[in-house]
Amino acid sequence: MPSQERYLETLADKYLAKKTKRGKLSEKNADAYRARIIADLNTLKEAGFHFTPKQIGEQEIDHLLNVTYKKARTKYKRWEISILNGFLEFYGNQVIDDMMIGWPQDARVNVDWLSEEEAILMLDAARGVERIVIHLELWLWLRRVEVLRLKSKEIQDGFLNVHGKGKFGGKWRTIAFAIETPQEIQYYEMLREEVIEKAKRKNPDVIVPEDWIIYGMGGTLHPYSESGIDSIVARVGKRAGIQRTITNHTLRRTGARIMYRAKVDPALISVGLGHSSWQETVQYLGLTVEELAQAQVQTYEYLNQFRERLKNGMGQNNVNRPAMARISR
Repeated sequence: MPSQERYLETLADKYLAKKTKRGKLSEKNADAYRARIIADLNTLKEAGFHFTPKQIGEQEIDHLLNVTYKKARTKYKRWEISILNGFLEFYGNQVIDDMMIGWPQDARVNVDWLSEEEAILMLDAARGVERIVIHLELWLWLRRVEVLRLKSKEIQDGFLNVHGKGKFGGKWRTIAFAIETPQEIQYYEMLREEVIEKAKRKNPDVIVPEDWIIYGMGGTLHPYSESGIDSIVARVGKRAGIQRTITNHTLRRTGARIMYRAKVDPALISVGLGHSSWQETVQYLGLTVEELAQAQVQTYEYLNQFRERLKNGMGQNNVNRPAMARISR
């Protein structure tokens, strides 16, 4: 094998090994990522462009977007370029972020929302650690990375300090508790202590991770990986009787949509989601955690109407019905 090709594979392997070690990627997905990264780099090399991670610039990215991916007729340009972006950022290259590539609003695949009835069914179908994961993503709109990053010290009396996505370690925002959050936290804390005590019985020197959402394996304790959280959401959706695949972002979008339908101020919703597009509006409004808490009360009362309909055997017509195409924001 030519030394150049081996060099590129080594760079990709180093990046993916770090990502899997930190639980950010499963071994199976790492193989798929490796194939895509190597294919992109070889494509650039064969076309006479720069192909090492520190040299790749805007013309190389434009070539991939407008020639390589178009020629292959891939429907997943955004997914393809995001894989390459992670690889380049690992080696200090921010070119893709700097280009601020625009995507059509419907470019994301599998954009979906739950109906109100489906949301209730998922909440009720969750068991054990699943309960807190579904609650955080559906009620409090946490991203998967935010669930994974959550630490015990960030759970305060009545609100969470959430470490979100973004450059330089991610942005922080404050989320008010939903009505049911205290009881869900109390329930999970009980489960967490049981997991820790069980591990300590097998290994008194076991190290307890700072991460809040953890699981035990023999005498060891581990934070969940992205694939672990994905499995929880998919499993609960299936148990709830929903035939299509449910993702973490489905829950986040659904939570925001339900709050909007409950007639909560859209500016408050933007704050809760941590979106930057309403940044100027938020500065003018001076929204507070207390206002977000009141929004949770409104949403709780709104969704309870659908819970009563389910109890009375009404309103289940939408369950298992595939969502129509919608525009994603």
